[in-house]
Amino acid sequence: MSAFPIRLGLYYSLPLVGKLRLTANAGGAFYAGLRFKDRFHMEAGSVFSTQEITATRTSLSKNLGFQGGLGFEYEVSPKMGVFVEAQGRYARFENFGSASIYLASAEGGSDTREGKIYLRTQTLATDPLIVINMYQVESTPPTPDPPDIVIREPRFDLSGFCLQMGIRIRL
Repeated sequence: MSAFPIRLGLYYSLPLVGKLRLTANAGGAFYAGLRFKDRFHMEAGSVFSTQEITATRTSLSKNLGFQGGLGFEYEVSPKMGVFVEAQGRYARFENFGSASIYLASAEGGSDTREGKIYLRTQTLATDPLIVINMYQVESTPPTPDPPDIVIREPRFDLSGFCLQMGIRIRL
């Protein structure tokens, strides 16, 4: 998954003691160029198999997320400060409406199909547990074979949390 977040937020700075300030921010984000790309390649001697899935979404309403943060800033001068803050973001997306899959193998040439992305989870053994997860693209929902094969539409999550520090310069 890749995207370019464009954020719009409100920022607030509250003086605490001396040169120390509490900072807070919150707002929305639009994830421009939201893109999914998955490549699977297997080789055994002269036999090979390749699968490449690509999907993009530019919808304004389906590419929205939220972010916020809380931190402290120490004012070194009226125009500069050193800060440390915790930042979090919520960016969870539904499946792509359309995706493309390119398949190639040593035996069968190549093929390209369109459809939706599905996540296939197959349990090969239980002791020890061996599970294979693989993406596939189908034009109609595939039929699962529980309990060994479970198929569902994936959700894509770019949510996260970070702790950052740096220098803030005011103009």
